Amino acid sequence: MKSSSASDKLTTTAQDDKKSVGRPSKYDPKYCKMIEDFFTFPAFIMEEITRETERGGSTKITKEKKPVPAPPKFLVDFEQHIGVSNDTLMSWTEVHPDFRAAYARARDLVARHITTNALSGAYNPTFAQFALKNLAGWQDKSTVDTKLTGNVDVTIHDRFGAKPAKQVDTGEADKGKIAWIKRGGAGKIFV
Repeated sequence: MKSSSASDKLTTTAQDDKKSVGRPSKYDPKYCKMIEDFFTFPAFIMEEITRETERGGSTKITKEKKPVPAPPKFLVDFEQHIGVSNDTLMSWTEVHPDFRAAYARARDLVARHITTNALSGAYNPTFAQFALKNLAGWQDKSTVDTKLTGNVDVTIHDRFGAKPAKQVDTGEADKGKIAWIKRGGAGKIFV
């Protein structure tokens, strides 16, 4: 027969307490489908427009249906819909891979909605640009290749006067053989 000590009981109790600490998660796998369904909606809705025109003392009422941009939905709308905070939603993306994928698809749906309405002229382009940068991770990126390859004809100058044109391998700049390049003017390279 094995006797249990007080320290064994304390260790077991401490481990059990770690498992039950904190509020249980509100996460439910159904939220994966819910978030995608929430953001799957048409970019335009048909709205009935009533117009009154007066001619010769009579009023003519015409009704027509016209497409208008659907109001955009944002993640905060979904958070309110299911009753959680943004911090909770973000923690679910870290813990649940299925929800992370659904969340990414929802962000893509928001981007598609904003892009569709912006390209149709329904949204202000500046609004669309900043919304897509902030909500969908879009960014302005310009790449300038400053590395020269091949040979370049340049005029080499020393500190006292010009030497004739010389072909310089641009690899020399990478190896530190050309110390300084002055921009502008004749494109002088000092050695």
